[in-house]
Amino acid sequence: MEIQIETANLEIKPYNRLSNVGVPLLANETNQFYGLEVNAANISFMVDTIKIEASCDKILAGANYVAGRIFIGGNLKNEDEFTFEDGTTSVGIKNLQKTLEQNGFYRVKTEVIEHQLIIEFYAEK
Repeated sequence: MEIQIETANLEIKPYNRLSNVGVPLLANETNQFYGLEVNAANISFMVDTIKIEASCDKILAGANYVAGRIFIGGNLKNEDEFTFEDGTTSVGIKNLQKTLEQNGFYRVKTEVIEHQLIIEFYAEK
């Protein structure tokens, strides 16, 4: 997974203002978070032979884990198939989730809302 960070903040006292909305963290993980809070980034990664381009509005990168929420533009073709914005490339949502989980991602949650596939994830370092 490649990440191009556009904006980020270093959080050393997160309990003052850290928002973990859309990030699958447990309460104690949020309260004890020290690290980089990424507020905008572009992400690319491969699923099988398909290159996926995504954006994010929240990634928390701490000493022991990375958790976040990413967005992939497109439309739901059927119950489990998501077609990207180009209109020709699609991926099975269950296959995408399985691929992420096989590559060390946990707490993976997918949801399609308003022309976007939203993926929440947690990964330990």
